[in-house]
Amino acid sequence: MADTTQELIQAFLYIIAVWLSSVAVTMLFDRVAPFKRRPVSFPSPRREAILGLCLIPLSVCLMMLFRFAFASVLSVITESETYNLEMTFWVLIVRGIFIAPFIIALLIRHQSPATIGLSRHNLILSVFLGLILSSVTVVTYALVFSKAIVIDSELLSSYFYFFVTSLLAVGFVEEAMFRGYLQLRLTAWLGARRGWILTAIVFTVLHAGQSITGLVSVFITGLVFGWIMKKSENIVGLSLWHAFMDWVWILYRP
Repeated sequence: MADTTQELIQAFLYIIAVWLSSVAVTMLFDRVAPFKRRPVSFPSPRREAILGLCLIPLSVCLMMLFRFAFASVLSVITESETYNLEMTFWVLIVRGIFIAPFIIALLIRHQSPATIGLSRHNLILSVFLGLILSSVTVVTYALVFSKAIVIDSELLSSYFYFFVTSLLAVGFVEEAMFRGYLQLRLTAWLGARRGWILTAIVFTVLHAGQSITGLVSVFITGLVFGWIMKKSENIVGLSLWHAFMDWVWILYRP
């Protein structure tokens, strides 16, 4: 019981430290190397935002149907303790199904990747910020949990595959869908503040099934991600940082 309480306290301190440091670092970064403001506009923001909200449940349904259709294959693969090429392939396929409706919507509506925050606009600054925030996250985890990075030579390929999965299947897909597609359209329709908050709410709803504490954590994380998106207007750095936030758990092995 004492160990569980200590772990919860450490997890709370870790996430709070990451939130506060990420906001502070972003504010400082924006002062030293200011992001250029170039808000994305849409001919019909309301229609675009409603479409984005409708695409979320469609994506969830498609992904669940795919998981059901290939349940036997996926169950065997996910039982593996380490990531490998086969697992990475299937995870990317599942997440590809998840983001597919958004990609199709972009193609049908003849909208460029810039309308989801994927462009050369603030790209270099976004990447640098993402790397800095990733480094802060890794160091913060080490300090709070009093752990050192342990690289097991037998698991080197697993580290690589897990990072690829974290970056492409989780970091990029979620940032492109939520901070890119959805937030840009909601803010164009409802205004910066309401669009930002509503995006974080939708992001939290998609993580239903967690504890109340977990959902609060997801909501605040969504707010932090969304706030940084408002600053940088580019999802590349956010995708990188998102990937490192997931990857950090495998870097620190018992």
